[in-house]
Amino acid sequence: MKSRKPKTEPSLLEQLSKPLRDFVDDFKTHGASVLQKVREDNPEKYLELSTKLLPLVVGLNPATDDFSDCTDKRSLGIKLLKSVGADEYNLDDGMIMDALNAQDEFIAQLQRIRAHAEGQIQ
Repeated sequence: MKSRKPKTEPSLLEQLSKPLRDFVDDFKTHGASVLQKVREDNPEKYLELSTKLLPLVVGLNPATDDFSDCTDKRSLGIKLLKSVGADEYNLDDGMIMDALNAQDEFIAQLQRIRAHAEGQIQ
């Protein structure tokens, strides 16, 4: 097996970390007033910026990708099926139950894998 060379240069993420934090801090302080000025002085530019930022905001919103909005088993089953492209309006109770059963089987398999790994480690 190849031995890893010691890491001498910081990764790109490490290199960008401080400037990105500085930008975020600056934007927290001045962003709202600058955006307001752009909106008032140049509505076309404001619209352009908005359309560029919207996908980033959607991508950073954790509620769009997780199951935190599921309030019961039924909503969980629907969300599971929607996550693989199913049309919510074509789902019936049987499909939702099948999805929940598949998830239960998946979790049980993950637990078996974990238990097996823990048994090997000990």
